[in-house]
Amino acid sequence: MTLEQRTFISPGDILAVEYECDACHARYLAQVSTFKDLLGQCPNCKGTFISQTYADTSKRTDADALRHFIAALNDLRGRKVALRLEINAPVPSKR
Repeated sequence: MTLEQRTFISPGDILAVEYECDACHARYLAQVSTFKDLLGQCPNCKGTFISQTYADTSKRTDADALRHFIAALNDLRGRKVALRLEINAPVPSKR
């Protein structure tokens, strides 16, 4: 017999998105339900928090991708679609 454990979340389970400054590692938590816009500059070190440009012009910037991701999470909350995302879950250690 094979036993497999999988972990799923729905868009409504995601409360916030956290992003981190590359320079000083300060973290910022953006609440999905009250999201207005991203911080472009780190409040701690004043470095760039999220890139507003992208080397490959055929792709969205990091900022645009994150804005669209959070908007999509909010949009999916009110819909009657059974969408779940499989995530990596820590495997309990065997004792």
